[in-house]
Amino acid sequence: MSPLCPLLALIARADAYGYELKRAVDTQFAPAWKIDFAQLYRTLARLRAQGYVRVRRSAHSGGPARQIYSITPRGRHALDRWFRTPADSPDEHWVKARLAASLDLGPQLPLVISGSDDTLLAHLARSARAHTDVIGSMAGLLNLAAGKTEIAGTHLRDPRADEFNISFVQHLVAEQDILLVNLAAREYGLLVAVGNPANISGIRDLARDSIRLVNRPIGSGARVWLARHLRSAGLDPNTLPGWSSAAATYDDVARALQTGTADIGPGLRATAVKFGLSFVPIGMERFDLAIPRAEFERPRVQQFLHGMSTAAVRAWSNSLPGYDLTRSGQIIAQIKYGEL
Repeated sequence: MSPLCPLLALIARADAYGYELKRAVDTQFAPAWKIDFAQLYRTLARLRAQGYVRVRRSAHSGGPARQIYSITPRGRHALDRWFRTPADSPDEHWVKARLAASLDLGPQLPLVISGSDDTLLAHLARSARAHTDVIGSMAGLLNLAAGKTEIAGTHLRDPRADEFNISFVQHLVAEQDILLVNLAAREYGLLVAVGNPANISGIRDLARDSIRLVNRPIGSGARVWLARHLRSAGLDPNTLPGWSSAAATYDDVARALQTGTADIGPGLRATAVKFGLSFVPIGMERFDLAIPRAEFERPRVQQFLHGMSTAAVRAWSNSLPGYDLTRSGQIIAQIKYGEL
């Protein structure tokens, strides 16, 4: 994360000298943002050279005069552009969100959605000019707990409770009130090459020596459900060739099959149809959006959720094979702080 605009935002909050800025970073933004004095003063010199800040000297008893930094109109324009640009990382988003809140600029920030890969969610995010970070269901929930995202997309099933997402939210996002809003139910299964040349009929076929698997990342819902089905079939996932592989998205799994670098991978019926692949169905899963209550009530989140029910989005999403939108937009569960 470049310190240029975060430092500019600190100066916009209040005129300050170098040591005050360093102390603010250390006490308010660590460990997401760290800066040493050498980097601090190099960055301040850049801000001054670009005309983003001005400097005045202030007498200081017991020592040399301090250099006090204040933002210029040109700096405010640069800061406005930065706040309207999606963050490059969860840490940068967290820092940006805290700075925006202190400057009363929260509504200007692009909505950030982290977690699992989903075609419908990506379409909604593009329409709302939101920023998506496909990192898997568990990582999305951990980012939600850390305040690094406003919404987490998740499809994690608890086999003991025969329920999706609720127990994972209770344990991973334990210190916030969370609403689970359904996006869709999706048909999941195994993506295989067109025509199914390996004659794959189910989970047990993954144990065949000739079958090359391409997997999803650790913590992704697809990897979790595949491991569960393998164990139910009496197979140890870690013994399978390709189990340690990781394709970032369902589309990447499909491309591996198209190029012949793999024979099988977890995926959705919608992905199989999109890439012209064959599909071995396993079941249906519920994909939910985990949203902190405080975020749920904000206008930009309400606008995003409203977009799920528009005629245009409904028409587009009804064309997705294997998607059931019967409960889309409904609040599935309200999970209270500390509730287990």
